[in-house]
Order: sequence, then structure tokens, then C-alpha cells
Amino acid sequence: MNTSNIELQTIKKIIEENLRHKYIEKFIGNPIINDEKLLVLSLLINRSSLSAQVKERYILACVLVQVALDTHQEVPLHFHSEITKDEKVSNQLRVLAGDYYSSLYYLLLAEIEDLEMIQLLSTAIKEINESKMKLYYMKNDSDSIEEYINTMKTTEFLLIHHIAEHLKDDSLNAISSEWIIIERLIHEKKNVEEHRESQFVNTWTEKYSSYFIFIKQLETIIRNKTLALNELIEKTPALQATFKDYLIIRLSDINNNTSIVEEG
Repeated sequence: MNTSNIELQTIKKIIEENLRHKYIEKFIGNPIINDEKLLVLSLLINRSSLSAQVKERYILACVLVQVALDTHQEVPLHFHSEITKDEKVSNQLRVLAGDYYSSLYYLLLAEIEDLEMIQLLSTAIKEINESKMKLYYMKNDSDSIEEYINTMKTTEFLLIHHIAEHLKDDSLNAISSEWIIIERLIHEKKNVEEHRESQFVNTWTEKYSSYFIFIKQLETIIRNKTLALNELIEKTPALQATFKDYLIIRLSDINNNTSIVEEG
């Protein structure tokens, strides 16, 4: 997809080069870049009147912050009693890797003396971590999966929200925040199906009487959200054509996959 001045694949390659670190890769592998957030950030920043150099720095800095947050998220909140030495080292390295990726965004913006953006991203990181703590404590305080997902949606979108506010352009907020939470729920559903742990899985599997009921509930939520997002897209005529087409195709794939699972 064309993302205006800076092509998505070009910026992703630059990001991957900035993230490359042989020692980290050896023990915990390559960091995962969230393609949905990269796409929205690229669209949003490329719509601005900033120079090409600043646009590139902003996109890079934002994605580095997201990678740092995602890397820290992979560190378990609790360790089992039989944790191996290698697992312990890997978790310690994830903390250090997250800190390293975070320092890269600061360096990128310090080089162009953009103190305002440094402060903005620092504030976003603080609010995201606070929101994650709220999610952690909700496991004891809430029996509403919808309420939990709404808080998770806010958490997932906070970084982009701050950038949109800074650029005075909230035109993508409603659509992109809903899309991002849909993709997150699909990821969590896959975690459940493949018996992988996550904060979401650990919080909600024990609140449902069976694995089957939990999966069905997630499928219903995802289907309803994709239908609502389709309606929102149709009501937004000013949406960039290529982005709109991409979303429609992606939502169709999601609905088809959900239907296949239900019929099976």
C-alpha cells in the first residue's frame, strides 16, 4: 500500500536495521513489529506538513517505543517455581532489550533536538504502563469481558492517540482504534487455541466454565466488531481509498475465517 511520501516497506526496513542487535537476537530472537500500528502511524504522520526527514524520524521513534513496550510485555509477571536458568536469562534480556529499544527513540529525537516529541512519547509510555496496570488489577475486580476489552482498546491505542493529538488530526482515530483492537483479539484467540499464555488468556480462561464457551464468546465479539467497523468505514467517505480497500479486504477475510470455524 502506498503511504504517501514514505513507503511502508522502506520505513519497515529502516526500523529493522535500527533494531538489529546480534546479542539480543541470539537469546530472544528478532523483535516483532506491529504492522497495524506501523501502518496507521505512517498514514497519520505522512498526512502532516512535516518535512520528509522529520516524518521518518517520528515514525521510527513511535515504532521503537511500541517495540520497547511489546518487548517488556513478554516478560512474565509471575515466574513458575521450575524456571530454568536459560528462561531466567531470556527474561532478564527482554527487560534490557526493551530498555535498549526505548533509548533508541530518545536518541533519534535528541539528534534533531525535538524535546517536545520526546516529552510527548515519554508521557504516552507512562500512561500506557498505567493502563496496563489497570488491566492487571481488573482480573479481580471485573466480570465483564466487554469492559476489559474496552480498557485494552484504550491501552493499545494510546500511543497513536497522542500522536494524532500532537498533529491535530483525529480523523483516523475511530476506525484505526477499532481495527487495532480487532487484530489484538484475533491474536488472543489464537493464543487460547494454541494454549499460549498471555495476560488476557490468564485473566479470562478461568472465568469461563469451558474452553469452548470462551472461544465462542471471542468469535462473537470479533464478528460484531468487524460488522460495526464495516459500517463505520462506509460512513467515512473521506478515508484514503487504498487504506479503505485494504481494511474491507482484511475484514472480509476475518469474517470468512470466523464463519468457517463456526460451521466446522
